[in-house]
Amino acid sequence: MPDPAPDDPSGQFCREVERAFVARRGGASVVSPADWQLILDWERRGIPLPVVVEGIRRAFDRRAAASGRLGLRACARSVEAVFADHRRRRAGLPETAASERAAPPPPGASGDSETEDTPSAGAAPAGRLASGVPSSGEDAVRARLLELAAGLRAWRPDASAVEPEPAAAAASVAAGRIADLAASGPPASASGGATRPAARPEGRPENDPENRPENQLEAVEDELLRSLADALRPAASAAITAAAAEPLAAFRRRMPPSGYREALAAAVRRRLPRALALPALRLDDPA
Repeated sequence: MPDPAPDDPSGQFCREVERAFVARRGGASVVSPADWQLILDWERRGIPLPVVVEGIRRAFDRRAAASGRLGLRACARSVEAVFADHRRRRAGLPETAASERAAPPPPGASGDSETEDTPSAGAAPAGRLASGVPSSGEDAVRARLLELAAGLRAWRPDASAVEPEPAAAAASVAAGRIADLAASGPPASASGGATRPAARPEGRPENDPENRPENQLEAVEDELLRSLADALRPAASAAITAAAAEPLAAFRRRMPPSGYREALAAAVRRRLPRALALPALRLDDPA
């Protein structure tokens, strides 16, 4: 099967991740259909290729003296940890403490015979918020969230590409959720007094990485893009879908049908911000 074209961003990303993983693991390609979906999800979320490669390296380095072979999905926790620190550096926030750097692996994320060590749950380190944001950076995070909410409220959907009413309604809901994130975070305390924990879904532990504002913001963005994809006009939907399908063609036979459909839908959503001139919902500098 030929490699994707050099100007194919998704194909190049997939190819390089596969090469980095196989180079560390050794032997013939062992990337499963489920692994392809994970790789495409990393690409969809904008995780830079060097971050993924570094996460794979760290996962294998930790297992260098262990028996058994590591599967790609067992590297997911390391990739998430490296990505979290990458985003914090770009946002001007300190990196996470070592005890917080391991995010829970996705369901079924075990390797062939090895998984990464699961960190024990516990209270957030002193001086760090339950959401995972250092207290010294809370004002900056809150200001950025309010800026993102204002940008979404000011956005006007292109009526030639998307149904304006449902698109505007979805953006308004997302802006409200982002504003709620800003309001629910612990207020800065000039006196150094106690702060209140950030809002979180019922039953979710305080130290769950999903409480972190960057992860909550990602969830808001994903829901918004799903709504906008549903609101696309037929011509725009067809054009965006065709463009999204092209990079996946080289890998389609290596994915289960359901995985390909999900990957294609994710690729469509990934293209929407640029196609609809939607503000980038990121805590760090979108550039």
